[in-house]
Amino acid sequence: MDGRRLMWLGLTLLDWVALAWFLLAWFGYTRMADDLSAKGGGGLNQRLQVLRRRWAVAMMARDNRIVDAQLIGHSIHSATFFASTTILIIAGLVGAFGGVEAVHRMLAESGLAVDTTRAVLELKLLALLAVYAYGFIKFTWSIRQFNYLCVLIGAVPEGAASTSESRARHAEGVVGVLSLASHSYNAGLRSYYFALAMLGWFFHPGLFLFATAWAAGVLLWRQTRSPTLKAISDLARE
Repeated sequence: MDGRRLMWLGLTLLDWVALAWFLLAWFGYTRMADDLSAKGGGGLNQRLQVLRRRWAVAMMARDNRIVDAQLIGHSIHSATFFASTTILIIAGLVGAFGGVEAVHRMLAESGLAVDTTRAVLELKLLALLAVYAYGFIKFTWSIRQFNYLCVLIGAVPEGAASTSESRARHAEGVVGVLSLASHSYNAGLRSYYFALAMLGWFFHPGLFLFATAWAAGVLLWRQTRSPTLKAISDLARE
């Protein structure tokens, strides 16, 4: 047996290193983003949290909440679009298992991919399918949470039940559900970045390593260094 190959699943040592780096980068970035949120750090999501709270407080003071409902509807449509797109991608990947021989031959004849076995190709397809399945679950859960948020908007205290204390408590509930829905939506979007990185694995594990670093780097830059962060931070400080 080729000394560069491990005895398990026919993957090379570089394959295993690339896969481990992929998991570390994905879950490590997710953990970092969650920690920033919990500690009130200076990331983009944390600045948005301040503006979400302002939105909720302003909504409590409005009698007409049509605009608020429209904004939530827009978020639901965005999540629904990605959920629908993801299920189509999943269907395509499942179909690829039926034509895996043709895919294997195409990659081999292209000269752009490293030589691999059909079993390894199926394993890579399965891994990519798992990433998109995760994204689909996150998008659909986000849709459900945005729907729950619609209930909260409709249940804003009015009349005799509307006191400063009840409005403040309701606003915090709105902020909490809105943040959770946005968190799930962001997790779904994040899966797309890392799914794109995993496509590099079909050609070379070294490309997989590089693409994973690129995906994590882009996400990190957007959270901590992007012009969007600066613009939102300026508003959040006002």
